[in-house]
Amino acid sequence: MSQESLDSTEIKIKEAARELFSELGMKGATMRKVAEKAEVNVALVNYYFRSKEKLFLSIFEEKFRSYTKDGLSILNDTSRDLLDRIKTYIDRLNHQINNDQGLPIFILSETHYNPNLLDMLSDLNKEQAAIETQQLQATLDLDYHSGKIRPIKAIDFQMALFSMIVFPIISKKILTKTGKLAAAGFESYESYEPHWKNTTLSIMEAFLKPLS
Repeated sequence: MSQESLDSTEIKIKEAARELFSELGMKGATMRKVAEKAEVNVALVNYYFRSKEKLFLSIFEEKFRSYTKDGLSILNDTSRDLLDRIKTYIDRLNHQINNDQGLPIFILSETHYNPNLLDMLSDLNKEQAAIETQQLQATLDLDYHSGKIRPIKAIDFQMALFSMIVFPIISKKILTKTGKLAAAGFESYESYEPHWKNTTLSIMEAFLKPLS
């Protein structure tokens, strides 16, 4: 088998695994199901990834990295107004999640069932994350001392912003199936999303407003 064929086979296996792990989770997916989905034999799946755990970790690491990529660097860009940075951050995260609808629930559920999962990631740079969080705190402190915002901890800022972006997406089916969106005059979650984006910006602006 040529190198090109080997690479193509690995891609097919990962695509199948990505879909099955997102749908069934670590516990529900099996190497046999992955092989059937990828239309290869089980021996090839084992050849590339050795075990279901290694295959899952490869997929989880890829998804987690895409989920967290560039977030703090956007918020730390002091060349732009803070609300403009927040808007860009919302757009980036919404775009990422819309490209993979099950992404937030996948990450939350898998880390719930396996609390040690994040410790297993090879590229989880905790030191870099700490540095970026410290940079965000310095950025927020700078805006505070300039009279633009109230004093706020970086972790509180991140928690407020992140939850307002992710929680509605996680709740999308509930909001739709219970008729809450329709009752509010929205035909679908997609038609509601721009409204919620503007609402999030307004809430964050009020949240950050300097104390009188």
